[in-house]
Amino acid sequence: MKQIKATFKGENGSCGYTNGEEYTLNITDNPVIEINCTVQVVEGHGRCFYSSIHSFLNNWDNIRQV
Repeated sequence: MKQIKATFKGENGSCGYTNGEEYTLNITDNPVIEINCTVQVVEGHGRCFYSSIHSFLNNWDNIRQV
């Protein structure tokens, strides 16, 4: 699991996130299918499942490791 900070740029309210807000996220990958990842806000709010790194990058910006 990796912890990052990122700004949500997806649709406002999607997975409980607010567009333009920065979140601290836990990123985990699926050991069976390595292109899948799960994103969860550290504070315990939303959890989103992305089928590829491309779909993740379409929804998040200003990504950096904590």
